[in-house]
Amino acid sequence: VLDTVNRVILPAIYDYVSFDNDIIIAGLNGVRSLYDDTGKQISNLQFTAISRFHDNRAIITNEDKSTSIIDHHGNIILEPMDGFSFERVLNDSLVLIKNALNSKVGIVNAKGEFAISCNYDEVKQANTFFIAESNNKKGILSVDESIVMPFVYDEIYLSYFYVVDGFDDYEIGENYIVKKDNLFGVIDPNTENEIIPVHYKSISTLFDKYYLVQNTEERNGLFLENGEALLLEEYIFYNRFEKTIFATKNNKPLLI
Repeated sequence: VLDTVNRVILPAIYDYVSFDNDIIIAGLNGVRSLYDDTGKQISNLQFTAISRFHDNRAIITNEDKSTSIIDHHGNIILEPMDGFSFERVLNDSLVLIKNALNSKVGIVNAKGEFAISCNYDEVKQANTFFIAESNNKKGILSVDESIVMPFVYDEIYLSYFYVVDGFDDYEIGENYIVKKDNLFGVIDPNTENEIIPVHYKSISTLFDKYYLVQNTEERNGLFLENGEALLLEEYIFYNRFEKTIFATKNNKPLLI
């Protein structure tokens, strides 16, 4: 590894080198260590694989195939747990963990205590809640494993609202688009309600605060992010530009 003026940071003795921001991961014969951007070894820690750092934490695979959680100084902050493997570093000092016997997943906190037991096929952190899957159905859990929304949905999607008319600058809304029996709706986990009923052919976010719906008769309507109806399903939406929707109602063209 060379710096920008061709000074040697790490000599050419390694068969593996990768970078994670200011941290260099280098190894030889399958054993890797951490180095800073000057080439100084960060710690004596050795491992065979490492995830990317998230929130200053990463998962390493040890030579005995167990997993540990380390910080960016190379300190082990969560030792291996017998019969389990760490799968993903999450926000709020939480970690996704898998049971080695049945491959079910759950969540542990920074002390290695279970916040969500390993009873689920999948668990994804979503804002302050968790989208979990069990028996091919999805529901919403709180961090203490209380069921916020029941396991009756085929899919649960985050709501991405675009701050500007484009695909780069967006915010994730507090509500979720759900799919059940090939129909769509919107749920609010904070109130534990379906704020847009699950009877639409499709639902998508629009601009910075709207849900665009299409019913089974191919008619479009519009809801606010909180589920308040703005336009009944009396329109056909064709296109949009900036903050304008090109539509028809009763075969008459409209700009909305």
